[in-house]
Amino acid sequence: MRRLVGYGRFVGAEATAALGQLYAVVRLYGNLFQPSFKLQEKTRIGARVIKRYHPPVPP
Repeated sequence: MRRLVGYGRFVGAEATAALGQLYAVVRLYGNLFQPSFKLQEKTRIGARVIKRYHPPVPP
């Protein structure tokens, strides 16, 4: 969220309402339209762990 609105301080009821509305929209965007990676396999070689993922697809 901070990447979208910045790191400044927001004070007051108006700022709280505006951030709440923005958060609702950003949450839907991130949960419904952003591609996600699913873990396909995890292999351990000594102390090293190699992870392979399925191609990203939207949920």
